[in-house]
Amino acid sequence: IETFKRANAAAFRAISGHADAQLAYGTESAGKAEGPRARVSLPSRELPLEEVAIARGEADAQALRLRFHDAAMHARRKPSGEVAPVLYDALEQARVEALGARSMAGVSENLSTALEERYRREGFGVIEDTTEATMPEVVRLMARQALTGAPPPRSARKAWDLSLIHI
Repeated sequence: IETFKRANAAAFRAISGHADAQLAYGTESAGKAEGPRARVSLPSRELPLEEVAIARGEADAQALRLRFHDAAMHARRKPSGEVAPVLYDALEQARVEALGARSMAGVSENLSTALEERYRREGFGVIEDTTEATMPEVVRLMARQALTGAPPPRSARKAWDLSLIHI
């Protein structure tokens, strides 16, 4: 597990473009990167391939945000209101992930696996109606598909289909 953690941290630093970036592990799901620090899920000791890909995808998503996101510009251009800022943030995450996914096939696969797990954990596959809570994620997935050609994860397919009915 220590070898995996060191290798994943090295990939995180390389993708982020920040030699001083730090990657920490925890039992809960990934948090947003704060400066050059990020936290991702810790795979179990047996290192199942699925858990490894999830941790790598979480790290890749945060590394791409460190590399391609301009916090000052984002803050200046962020719209006001209740829904618009959430949509703006979701679209920005789709944009930075697409920049990496389009040029690195392994990163694309890792991001897809992490998204699949996230939406499974959040119950996107069992929702009965779209809500304000699901809308930003569905918009993010629509942007992801437009930017990379990647279909929505299976675990988000029900939310995706319900949203398309309302468009």
